[in-house]
Amino acid sequence: MSTQTHHTGQTVPHDKQTGTSVEDIPCEPWELILPIEGTQIASGVATVEFHDKLYVFFIKEKQPDVLSLGYLVMIKNAHSKLVVESRHELTVAAVGRFRPAVTVYDNHLFCFYTGTDQRIRYLAYSGVQWSPTILVPHLLTADAPAVVSHEQALYLALQGTVEGQFFQKVFENFTWGKNIQSPTLRITGSPALCLFNDKPTAAIEGLDGLLHIFEFSDNTWQRTYKSSLPGTFGSPALNVWNGLLIYGLQKHVSKRYVTEAVHSAGTSPYYSKTIGAYLSPPCLSVYKGDFYLIGQRPCNDIGVSLFNPECL
Repeated sequence: MSTQTHHTGQTVPHDKQTGTSVEDIPCEPWELILPIEGTQIASGVATVEFHDKLYVFFIKEKQPDVLSLGYLVMIKNAHSKLVVESRHELTVAAVGRFRPAVTVYDNHLFCFYTGTDQRIRYLAYSGVQWSPTILVPHLLTADAPAVVSHEQALYLALQGTVEGQFFQKVFENFTWGKNIQSPTLRITGSPALCLFNDKPTAAIEGLDGLLHIFEFSDNTWQRTYKSSLPGTFGSPALNVWNGLLIYGLQKHVSKRYVTEAVHSAGTSPYYSKTIGAYLSPPCLSVYKGDFYLIGQRPCNDIGVSLFNPECL
């Protein structure tokens, strides 16, 4: 290994055998920019932008089997860096270890969580105070729920308690509708929801161990994509960035996160993975033009990675 002067004027390491400088080696699309220590996180995370700030929710374990609902309020500082503005904790009833689900509806932040009794509860935040905990009626789940708001409705999706059933329930005019099962969908773990092309869109891990994406159209869930990416597991993340639908999963062996942009038929997808391992399902978040990948690290803190599209 020797050095050479790069076109920037800087001296960089240079490999004589390959003729490759260190700067020519591809960089990593996901860069860990913010390990948030001391969170005592015990689940995956869920994020939502509310009143111009990023809210990050998770289950917190202060002592063994003593769980609460924790959340961070994050902002961009004067240097456009993501920082933690404040930390909070909500004492809620019968909270389980599954990741929460959050959305904004009717100018309130709604946070859903799965209880130890498999029921789903939620709280609403006005920006000033939290509501009492409310029970979603007549609904049980084997995992975490997912939620998204569209027009005048709030859509809740989840895995049922029998044979991987997929259910949805709609909150409209401040009233919960019926439990609606999609008989053609079978799911492992928790679904992920987002809006894509102005339609509710779901990602699930099917019973075949592969990721499937469905679009809600004409009152039915229609499959639009099936991943061929092997060696992944667990509940997915799903979001839209720069007009692309992007999902995230964990790899079986390395426990790293891997993401894929879902392209149209006939085009090649690209894959990006994180450097370190994670314990929880991933969360994909968009905030003020930047794209983030967030989850629980092995040291039980929160890791925030920033996407750099120039590294692809």
